[in-house]
Amino acid sequence: MKHYVNLDQVANRRMFFPAETEIDEKKIIGVHGCFFKEEEINFEKPFDLGNVSFLFRKSSALGDSVECNNQLMNIPEFPCRKIHFAGLCEWGYFKEKAELLFSDGSVDYAKINFSDICWPLQDAAVRWKFGKEKDEFFDASRILLSQKGADRDRFIYHYSTTFSNTRTLVRIRFPDNILMVVMAVTVEDEYG
Repeated sequence: MKHYVNLDQVANRRMFFPAETEIDEKKIIGVHGCFFKEEEINFEKPFDLGNVSFLFRKSSALGDSVECNNQLMNIPEFPCRKIHFAGLCEWGYFKEKAELLFSDGSVDYAKINFSDICWPLQDAAVRWKFGKEKDEFFDASRILLSQKGADRDRFIYHYSTTFSNTRTLVRIRFPDNILMVVMAVTVEDEYG
């Protein structure tokens, strides 16, 4: 079974806007003017990629996404065997960890790896310049969604962590990296 986490209590960044939204140079929207068109997102039904699904939420007063700044969020208790994060980052590629707190008092960590790499790569030889340890950032299968933009294509990435046993998740602490934006979180029990 899946639980689509509602991010409203910590949402602080708006990433979904109507297509006709004009970018005002004095007011940054999305991440440095990068936003996703509301008209191309179904907010009523989970976006399903087969092995992972996410439910994006329409903007609340404070936003629809989390600009990661070490926020601690309570969630309705749910059995967690696997957790999925969807989002993006700006100015690089980042590997951070979300802290997960469980009802039994245990703590574990889930990796969140997002990138600002634009596909297709203009120069296929560019990969080697980043080093072997950055290979996972060049995995185009982690692209959840892409949209054409006036200036460049926009990508939402996803990353999953599977745990060895199922525990009841009660809180999530987001990483302390304001260049990462989490747009959706899905928690799965052992039955997915």
